[in-house]
Formats: sequence, C-alpha cells, structure tokens
Amino acid sequence: MIQISVNYRLLEYLKTLRDFLPISLKRDAEEKGKTYRGYKWHHSVMLWLVGPPAFAYKKLRVGECNFQIDGEGVTRKSNTGEKVIAWSDVKQVHILTKAYLIELEEGALPLPFRCFTKEEKVIFQDYIDLVKPNKSLNSDDLDAASY
Repeated sequence: MIQISVNYRLLEYLKTLRDFLPISLKRDAEEKGKTYRGYKWHHSVMLWLVGPPAFAYKKLRVGECNFQIDGEGVTRKSNTGEKVIAWSDVKQVHILTKAYLIELEEGALPLPFRCFTKEEKVIFQDYIDLVKPNKSLNSDDLDAASY
C-alpha cells in the first residue's frame, strides 16, 4: 500500500494539462474518424486562460489530497470528502512528464512524481501492470498502447 499527500502547485497542474491535452485531442479526433493535426498555438492560449482560474477553484474547493493506493484501487480524502475508486473504474493511467494521471470516465486524478519515493513508484507501476495491463499511455509516445 502507498500513502501520499498532495498539495497541488499551479505550474505542475498546467504541465499536467499541457501533457494530457494532445492525448485527449488525438483520441477525440480518432473517435470522430478524423486525423489528429497536433497541438496548436491556440491550445496554449486556451490553457493559460482557463488553467489558472480552474486551478484556483479546485485548490480552494478540494485543498490538500491524501491518497491511499493499493491493489483494490485509489482512495482520496480531501475537503470534498472521501472518494473511493476501484481499479476497474479507471479508464487509463497516463505516465506524463511530471505526474501519473489516473483518468476516470468523469475527471482525472493527477499524482505528481515528487510525492512518491523511488520504492513507491515501483509499487505503483506494479499496481498499474497487475490491475490494468495494456491500459497506460506514455505522453512521450502518443501511439503507445501500453507502458
């Protein structure tokens, strides 16, 4: 079991959004039968206009998050209460530049690498491999099917 505490930071949050946006755009294009045309300048403008206010709202509403991660799933305790997510409810786990991103049908849970020890990163990867084989995606390779 892993227990981490996360106090999110603005630049870290924006980097997570920046890393995930091309993944999301590519998937959306493919679902519509279109060709993914890449990350454009207007995406960055949108990110800088929408990201900071969204971060401030979430930071005030949710606050510091305490996560417990085990073979059953992820539990998050925050100002909004306790949320229990079974691994079977996880859509994908993305390995981004600065964080893992646990994608759900509605929303996502960013888990910054800085909050994990080296040993916890190994254990977390084991949970991903054990529970969600072939369902993680590395942002460095948008064509990757698994980590």
